[in-house]
Amino acid sequence: MGQLIIPNEISIKGPWILESSQLEELGEALNEINDKIDEAYEIELDRQIEEELPSLAKWNEKITKDEARIEVEKRYPFRKRERETTLTSKDGKRIKDSSVINILKDKNVIDFKPSSLQVEIEKGPISFKLEVSSKFDGELQTRMSIRDDKYSNEINYILNKWIRKNKPNSIVQFWSSTYQYFVFPLFFMLLFVPLMLVKSGKNNYQDKLKVEGIEILKNEIDDSNRNKAIELILKLETDYVPVDYSNKGNMDSTIYKIWLYGFICLVLLAIRPKTVIGIGKKSRLAWFYKKWIYIVTVFIPLTILLPIIKAKIL
Repeated sequence: MGQLIIPNEISIKGPWILESSQLEELGEALNEINDKIDEAYEIELDRQIEEELPSLAKWNEKITKDEARIEVEKRYPFRKRERETTLTSKDGKRIKDSSVINILKDKNVIDFKPSSLQVEIEKGPISFKLEVSSKFDGELQTRMSIRDDKYSNEINYILNKWIRKNKPNSIVQFWSSTYQYFVFPLFFMLLFVPLMLVKSGKNNYQDKLKVEGIEILKNEIDDSNRNKAIELILKLETDYVPVDYSNKGNMDSTIYKIWLYGFICLVLLAIRPKTVIGIGKKSRLAWFYKKWIYIVTVFIPLTILLPIIKAKIL
């Protein structure tokens, strides 16, 4: 029978936009994980005591299990005990405490601009680490080292339950990670293409003459418009432009609309959401990004699609 391998590392791309309510939920999930690590530690410790009790009894025949526990806990790796949560700002300032909930309650958070959150839980041979940072792709990463599959599954369940509720959707991830492939080409297109498509005064006048020629052909050439037709032919053949005709270039209305829509797309794509730990001075930025994501991915598409759907139905 095959064995199910539980990954000890998780990495999910951002942007993670975490407001205080979501961080509180994370703190509660981490408290549950800490409880599971405590339970797993006791099992690991009991195993180690059972293994070492015969050798310890050689030195002390009357040694009890409690005394053996004290001896084992003095040794590596069982002497390792740490639970630390670190909130770091871009300039390197840090707020440290034992849990996320305590960090949120810290009075110094109000004036803090967090750029990363790191949680480390270590008890004996068992370790767990979670980190979310605004650097690079703004990934959320977790690493876990635990031998017992039961507790590994339970910790993954608790963690994934929170991740599923709060992770960015695939559209936002794609937008955030690939925006540069669209923004820069679009920017140069908006910058140079209109200049190539601006019509000169001469071209405008030639177009005007062609329209007049089409009207004459529609009505057929006769004595009343023959001279006008000959005049149009001469003007078109000689590229004639009256001296008093405005020579200022202007953009075709269709090109103008395309340019305008392109500019709007450029703005929408350029203001891409990034991973934000939305507490302290970053709380407003997190609020803005959530509203912006709704506008770009929900409101604008519905505004465009609903009239089209409505027109087809009706």
